[in-house]
Amino acid sequence: MNGTRTAPAYRSMLWIPGNRKDWMLKAPKFGPDAHVYDLEDSVPIEEKDNARAAVQAVLTEFAGQPFGKFIRLNAWDSGDLLKDLLAVVQVGLDGVMLAKTESPTDILALDRVLSDLERSRGLEVGKIEIVPICETAKGVYYQHEICLSSSRVRRTGMMAAETNGADMARSVGIYEASDDPREVLYMTGRISLEARAAGVEQVIAGMTTKLDDLDLIRTLALRAKRIGATCCVVVHPSHVAVCNEVFSPGENEIREAREMVNALSAGIANGTSAVRHEGRLLDYAHVRVAQDVLTQARRYGMDVGEVADIDIPSYTTQG
Repeated sequence: MNGTRTAPAYRSMLWIPGNRKDWMLKAPKFGPDAHVYDLEDSVPIEEKDNARAAVQAVLTEFAGQPFGKFIRLNAWDSGDLLKDLLAVVQVGLDGVMLAKTESPTDILALDRVLSDLERSRGLEVGKIEIVPICETAKGVYYQHEICLSSSRVRRTGMMAAETNGADMARSVGIYEASDDPREVLYMTGRISLEARAAGVEQVIAGMTTKLDDLDLIRTLALRAKRIGATCCVVVHPSHVAVCNEVFSPGENEIREAREMVNALSAGIANGTSAVRHEGRLLDYAHVRVAQDVLTQARRYGMDVGEVADIDIPSYTTQG
């Protein structure tokens, strides 16, 4: 499976327990680019059936709305995954997140079941995304193979932004909570690198479970962005605006990108594709990045000003 897989770009994904229908219905007013309705660990065992019914109703209510709608499924071997799928595969569902993904086989099996349900229910086959959530050492180890295993994998998730006693920390033997980024940097960076090597460019960062410290939310989101994340999954509505801002190009970024494109355009008109700009050498490689910034800004409805229309030789890696 070669090349980059395209997918809608999100800056924030708001996580909501699937048994809280009132919370799910209120979520759009907070402005997340996507919703994640959870059927796994946030839902008590005795509430699983009620949660499935609530999520099913919410998907029907929100069908056709512009934000993404994802379900976090229970893991294979839980006894609940097939029940989850039977309840939620319908019009309006954009993707499923597979908890505790550990191998390509987990994804391949889920792909087959989704395809059969899509066919039987008159849905477009292959439309529903699979988002691997690798929450164990084994899952991180096989991240590249997991991302390559199905064309439905168009985005993937990092682990949480801190060692706070979650599944990944337990899997690698970290039992003492810490905010030190060095303890998770290798694992999160590896997930981002291996996903992109497989052609998956949308990388979802985990977030803290601390609810009230918005400065911490910003710090963690910026840190995640610097190692390749494109989005954060957040656990409280107040976090949404922070992550939307962090993962949108800033005014200075847009201005610099525009000026870089225009400077190279002028250079090309004068017969060179390597020009001096702001005291630095500027060539095609830098302008590819600048064009990516401008594309992202336009995607989020931001004004990028007057930008020269120039053709830049593409550089595509093969997954």
